[in-house]
Amino acid sequence: MKTFKFRYLLLVVSLSFSSCSDFLEEDTRGQQMQETFYNTDSELEGGLIGIYEQIINTDAGIKGNLIYRNEACSDLLTYKPAAAAAGMAFPKYMLTPESNLVTNTWNHLYSCIFGINAYIQAVENNTSSKVSIKVKDICLKEAKFFRALMYYHLVMCWGDVPLRTKPTDMSNTDIERTPKDKIWEVVLSDLNEAITLPDKTEVENGRISKGAALYLLAKVHLMRGDMKNAQNVLNQITGYSLMSDIKHVWSTSYKYNDESIWEINREKGTLPKQGNDMLGYYMPMHKDFKGVNSTYPVNDYVLMMTEKESDRTKYYYSKKPLSSEVSPQYKGEYTYVNSNGEDVKIIFSNATVPLYSHIMKFADFSTVGYEFAVGDCPFNIVLFRYADVVLMQAEVECELNGRTQKALDLLNKIRDRAKEAPYSYDKKEGYRQLISKEELREAIRNERALELIGEGHRFYDLKRWGSEYALRKLKESRKAHIEGTEFCYRSEDLINIKEEYLLWPIPESEINANNKITQNPGYK
Repeated sequence: MKTFKFRYLLLVVSLSFSSCSDFLEEDTRGQQMQETFYNTDSELEGGLIGIYEQIINTDAGIKGNLIYRNEACSDLLTYKPAAAAAGMAFPKYMLTPESNLVTNTWNHLYSCIFGINAYIQAVENNTSSKVSIKVKDICLKEAKFFRALMYYHLVMCWGDVPLRTKPTDMSNTDIERTPKDKIWEVVLSDLNEAITLPDKTEVENGRISKGAALYLLAKVHLMRGDMKNAQNVLNQITGYSLMSDIKHVWSTSYKYNDESIWEINREKGTLPKQGNDMLGYYMPMHKDFKGVNSTYPVNDYVLMMTEKESDRTKYYYSKKPLSSEVSPQYKGEYTYVNSNGEDVKIIFSNATVPLYSHIMKFADFSTVGYEFAVGDCPFNIVLFRYADVVLMQAEVECELNGRTQKALDLLNKIRDRAKEAPYSYDKKEGYRQLISKEELREAIRNERALELIGEGHRFYDLKRWGSEYALRKLKESRKAHIEGTEFCYRSEDLINIKEEYLLWPIPESEINANNKITQNPGYK
């Protein structure tokens, strides 16, 4: 029998913080995981940086698969027919237990949990007089935030999974799946500790703050259908605001801006090199976009919901060409405004075939130009942002109180910034009328799709709204077509849109190593 071996990395560093330094800019100096090793505050924080490094710099995790693979499983994206079969399996719902991509994400999440559990135990048992109570408290809360985040993704992707909260649990390969309600209890407990972390203004850039913990706690309440507690938590997220210009959300000139709750910093020219994998999977092929493979273009379902000339649409997407426009020299375009306020048009002649629209919003060309390399670029990865909070507030207000002015105002905050027609309960010129609670609910859900596309939320949203709703949206998206353009899907892509496939398969390696675990329904 194969035995799965958990591996972890805890990098211990010497830190010298200053008020303007970013949390992850210090050099690492060694590895160790012993309770007696953390003899000072800097050593304790060094162990925590090891956790950060493993979580934010691994493609299988929150900066990679858990964003673009999740989004590919939603109703917003399609696939490039020439893409690797492993990548196409997500939007085509053809995942198998042998999938390396699924296995890598499962292994990564549990590897992180192993490191986190070991760190928590070491810190809790630490008795060094040189470790301050304040630093110890903060480090423990950040570690528990990360454990909650790992289990959040495990539950949302796989449902019931093995629950391991102590280092000794990790050596036990034969462990049953824990019901997700029990796992949510652990997640809620960890997050209720983490929400007492300092505010964003009191921590280094890139480090977890109170706002990030509240954000994830609200997400968990929503996933559990607990609207009242979600509303209570969302109301505590303060000190953030929408950027007035949507183009500034991901701008290299506005990193860690007022809308950002938590983001991963990326810089060009570093060693080791940094990058933003989303660009490679989302953006169109172009000679100056190094490393782009265009695996997951935008589908017509999304484009049919947009307002074509709005600021958001023009900034978010490249143009999908009409079939009659296509030539060897023209396969779509994108226009951005440079630092001088001038329009710069990029013509694509080596675009994805068939010819689609692509997500462009994550690359800020206005200050750095459009020549970049996916693996070496300055475009930050914004994981949590305030626009999502506003839309969650609108949703819980709608569900709890119906068609209120508050729900409408929250929804229209996002519409106004996007420069798109606002909603109204009355019939007004220039407004979209919502005549029922059901229409308001759908408008909020659609706005989440349009505003947050590509950010990794939609697949989880669809599932929390119920399997019947999710399946309907998935099927509708795979039938949608803009006349005069290439089809985004094939008829056979509807075959595997089934309820049982809304959960990913347990990896074969885990099935082989764990005698007590069972496979998710529908997978062999």
